Amino acid sequence: MTLEEAKKIIDKENYKYYNLFEDRPLKENEVGICKNDNGWKVFTTDERASIVTNSVVEFNNESDALDRFMKRVATEKILYNDNDEDNK
Repeated sequence: MTLEEAKKIIDKENYKYYNLFEDRPLKENEVGICKNDNGWKVFTTDERASIVTNSVVEFNNESDALDRFMKRVATEKILYNDNDEDNK
């Protein structure tokens, strides 16, 4: 997956709980992706906006990192019931 493909899916699905390459400070209960000296890192944050240690997965290429990131971001529809008509 490419960054542009990921952005299109995020826009189309109207995902809210993510942080794409740390474009802003971390928020609580979101999925993040960032690049560091060792490659790419995908993680989740807790209710205090801290990175959950056991949630961190590192990758040596952006495509695999974006695939994992998007799979985690997609779970928000399940976790937060964004498809539920009562929440609209």
